[in-house]
Amino acid sequence: MFDFLQIDTLLPLAKQVGYYLLLSLGVGTLAFIVHFITQRYAVKLIKKGIGKMPKKWNKLILKGNLFGRLGLLLPGMVVYALIPVFFGGLPSLMEYVLRAVEAYLIIISLLVVNELLGAVYNIYQTFEVSKEKPIKGLLQIAKLIIFGLGGILMISRILGQSPSLLLGSLGALTAVMMLVFKDPLLGFVGGFQLAANQMVKVGDWIEMPKHDANGDVIDISLTSVKVRNFDKTITNIPTYALTSDSFKNWRGMFESGGRRIKRSLLIDQFTIKFCDGVIYERFYQNRFLKDYIKNNKIEEITNLGLLRAYIVAYLESNDRIHKEGMLFLVRHLEPTENGLPLQIYVFTKDTKWRIHEEIQAEIFEHIIAMIPMFELKIFQSSFEINPKEALQLI
Repeated sequence: MFDFLQIDTLLPLAKQVGYYLLLSLGVGTLAFIVHFITQRYAVKLIKKGIGKMPKKWNKLILKGNLFGRLGLLLPGMVVYALIPVFFGGLPSLMEYVLRAVEAYLIIISLLVVNELLGAVYNIYQTFEVSKEKPIKGLLQIAKLIIFGLGGILMISRILGQSPSLLLGSLGALTAVMMLVFKDPLLGFVGGFQLAANQMVKVGDWIEMPKHDANGDVIDISLTSVKVRNFDKTITNIPTYALTSDSFKNWRGMFESGGRRIKRSLLIDQFTIKFCDGVIYERFYQNRFLKDYIKNNKIEEITNLGLLRAYIVAYLESNDRIHKEGMLFLVRHLEPTENGLPLQIYVFTKDTKWRIHEEIQAEIFEHIIAMIPMFELKIFQSSFEINPKEALQLI
C-alpha cells in the first residue's frame, strides 16, 4: 500500500517536471534558432549595408565585434518574453529564470556598449582634432562608470534587491574604493589636465629623465602615457606624473619651424693676433670678407675677428639657416683653461633630426677646415701612447 501511494504521488510530479523540462528545451531551441537567423542573415545584412559607407569608417566600425554582440541580445529578449507564457504555472521558478535572463541581457548590453565606445574611439582617431584632444582616458572613465552601474544592477536583479540598497551600502566602502582605484582616479584628473592644457598629445617628443623617457608619445590612456624611446624601448609613465613632475616637450620647436644649433669651438688663445699682410692678402678678395675688410682698418683687425666675420657671412649665405625671427649669434664665451669658446647659436629651417644634424655637420666641418687659414688653432688635448698601450687599446 505504501509503495503504491508513493508511486501514485510521484508520478504527477515527474510528469510536471518533464513538462517543464520539455518547455525549457523548446525555449532554448527557439532561442538558438533566433540566434542562428540573426547571425547568419540579419548581422550579415547590416554589415553589407555598412560596407557601402566611406572605407575609412566602415573598416573601423566592423573592426570589433559590435554586431556580433548585438546579435546576442535578440535571443535573450525572445526568451525573456516567452518565460511568463511557458512558466506561468510556477511563479517561484519563473522569478529565478527571469532574474538569470535579465543578468544575461545586462552583461550583453555592457559588451555592446564597450564595442560601441571602441568604434567611436576608432572613428574619432581619424580626425585631426584627436591629436590635439585625445579622448581615450575619458572613454575609459565612461566604461568604468557604465560597467560599475551595470554590475550593481545585475547583482541587484540576481539578489532580488533594489539597486538603491546596494548603492547605499557602497558608502561604507568609499575609502577602500578610493584606495583600490587610486591610480585611475589620479589618472583621470591628470588626463583631464593634459587634455585641457594641451600639455601632451600623441606624436609629441618628450624628455622625462626621472622615468628614463626620451622619445615619441604613442598612446595616452587613463592610467599611463606610453613613450617609444629612440632606442625603440617603451616607457610607461603614470598619467598623473606628467602633471606633478617636470618634463620637456619638443612640440614647440617643431611648430616654430626652427631647430637650434648651439655648439662651441675652443680656440687656442696663444694663436690670436692682429692680421698681418699675409692674412690680408689671403682674404681681401674673399666674397665673405671683402666688405668687412673694406669697412675696417687692417691694423685693428684680429685673425679671430676676421674668422667671426667670415662665419657670420658664411651662415648668412646658407639658405637652410634662419636669418630673421630667430636668434642668430656668433660670439665668444668666457675663456677657460682649455681655450676661448667661439660659439655658434643659430636655428636651422628644417626641424627633422637627421637633416638638422647634416646641416650642423656641414657647417662645422667647413669652419674647422677654414680655421688654419686664419692662422688659428683649435685646442685639443694631446697625449702620447706607446706602441704596447696602443695594441692593448685595439
